Amino acid sequence: CRKAAEARTPGQPGTTDRGNPFVCRAADTVLRLFEERHILEHVRIMGTYLWERLEEFAGNHECVVGHRGKGLIQGLEFDRPVGDIVSKALLDQRLVLISAGANVIRFVPPLVVTQDHVDLMLEKLEASL
Repeated sequence: CRKAAEARTPGQPGTTDRGNPFVCRAADTVLRLFEERHILEHVRIMGTYLWERLEEFAGNHECVVGHRGKGLIQGLEFDRPVGDIVSKALLDQRLVLISAGANVIRFVPPLVVTQDHVDLMLEKLEASL
């Protein structure tokens, strides 16, 4: 990054949304942390865990008619609109989920999600139904 910073001179084009020394340093730090903390492997493990738990949930609820997604981006399709579930019931339980269309609840947890988080989320979803 120091080399990149020294290569720039006053008056050269540069903005906050393009590759400048600060942005390059931030990206480098994020990528280093991903590597050090094995984030990608964690995401693979948690994506599988989330899939299995949502499959189990779907199998226990006739109102769930589909399950799709990959990794940590997944959705459950319901046989009815999910707006009230998402906007009222889940928020009352301090769980923020979003809909994808009228009848799909989308699950997009943070990359650092744990099995305990997934389990708690499903308990809250269960209570909301």
